Amino acid sequence: MHGINTIIGKVVAFPSAKQAVSKNSRIVTFFNASHYWGGQLEEVASSKGVNRGLKTDTESRFYALILQALSVNDYKVSLMELCSRDGAQRKINGLTPVNEEVVASVFDLARWKMTDQIIRICKPLVDIIGDVESRDATLADSMLQLIWAHRAVVNSPLMEGDDPAFADHAKTTLNIHFHAMNTNIHWLALFLHPLCRKLAVSTAPHSRKLANAYRIALDIARRWGWSKEMAQSLARDLKVYHNGDALFNGGKSDGKDWWKSLVVNVNSHPLKALVIKLFSIVPHAAEIERFFSNLGGIQSIKRSNLTIPHMQTFGTLRNHYVRQLHEIAIAAGKPTCRKHAHMHTPIQGGGINVGQADELLKDVLWTPPLIPERNGPSTEAATAAEVLNPLLRRLMLNLTNFPCRKCLELMGTDSQHPSQSVKYTIYQPWMIFGLESLVLMMILTNWNLSPKTQLRILGTLLHYFAL
Repeated sequence: MHGINTIIGKVVAFPSAKQAVSKNSRIVTFFNASHYWGGQLEEVASSKGVNRGLKTDTESRFYALILQALSVNDYKVSLMELCSRDGAQRKINGLTPVNEEVVASVFDLARWKMTDQIIRICKPLVDIIGDVESRDATLADSMLQLIWAHRAVVNSPLMEGDDPAFADHAKTTLNIHFHAMNTNIHWLALFLHPLCRKLAVSTAPHSRKLANAYRIALDIARRWGWSKEMAQSLARDLKVYHNGDALFNGGKSDGKDWWKSLVVNVNSHPLKALVIKLFSIVPHAAEIERFFSNLGGIQSIKRSNLTIPHMQTFGTLRNHYVRQLHEIAIAAGKPTCRKHAHMHTPIQGGGINVGQADELLKDVLWTPPLIPERNGPSTEAATAAEVLNPLLRRLMLNLTNFPCRKCLELMGTDSQHPSQSVKYTIYQPWMIFGLESLVLMMILTNWNLSPKTQLRILGTLLHYFAL
């Protein structure tokens, strides 16, 4: 979560965004400090159904800037209505008006537009903090949320009045930190979640190959001092898991619970032991930070002479009682997730967001294991089969047939060598199966295939329908 907080801080460091954030803080500070005008604003806001207060910024937590922007945005109509009053702009009956800078900021349309753009860009990042701060979160949860937020920010469209320079700055900043946070351990955890194995090994920018899974997992086994036989078994398990064979078939949202419930022996299948240990890593320090914050109620100004042993005892007792209350709440069926205003909260019961995983998988092309042919395929034929065989039937059922002429126009130029013109002839029988749609999809998905590879894939298609 510190990494996400750092990203938000660097995004809002853009000059125009920083100026808007500063004005938002000025508005919040004035109305929270003013007894009269704060009360007037609360009355106006309540009449319009706004019941939350203005969020105060916290310097050490940049995501609080986004929560503050969200609260100010909720008060937009109320602030404009209040500051339009005659008494808010000049002194009447001895009452002090609203500060001139605050009034100017309230009616600054450019600031409102920038605030709205900051919210739209940074809100997905703030939601990560609300989603993964549970003690049940895993590295796979964090990686999935990071991919989802990266996708939301990168694909966010420019609205009328948006600052294109700020949007480019935010996307560039997120791209840099996204790849830095996409470590080998995070990726391996995502790959070893049963519902994300295809997402991890795909055409997406965050993905890697099965060979990377071998290298990373075997490096962990070496560090843990595993024997050669266990390392070989681990490599076999990874291959079986990647293929989705019966031994590791299926899955559920709670990946750790799914691996624990597998009826396999950890001695003969050490992958299970590795995954359970990997999923036991809590990817944040929220629990520790919360613990130190709670100790602030024990060590106070009036109780400042406690010894270290006394502090340790009080802290241990407090954690014990909090844990008991947590278990009682679970037994009673009460929600145990911490809820935040303006933020998402994780799904009760633990596990990843299955809907997000499925949605992300739709945008990528899975890299499946090679499918052997009858007479032993060549490397080129195997490459084509790897791309096409698993997806062909699904594409043929769902694709809309495009006119054959469009395919010829799109296939006329090689994306890697624009100066080379390549012509193809698509015969009428191909149109019966909608193959022109598949050829068009190969181009639209930005595969950047060379002419030789395109011809090889077309040959594989012809061979496929000849079987």
